[in-house]
Amino acid sequence: MQCRGDSLEGTGEVSLRRLIKETLRMRPDRLVVGEVREAEALDLLIALNSGIPRLANGT
Repeated sequence: MQCRGDSLEGTGEVSLRRLIKETLRMRPDRLVVGEVREAEALDLLIALNSGIPRLANGT
């Protein structure tokens, strides 16, 4: 799954925050996220705390 911005009409945005929530509903074996900024960081921390195998790397 991949994020995307709005179309020219201003619709169709798929945010990282929405993708994280949708992924948790699918009960994944793994969750891989490339980069996190802003509000979705809290959603990702909640996801990582749910027991899904994970690897975190920060710089």
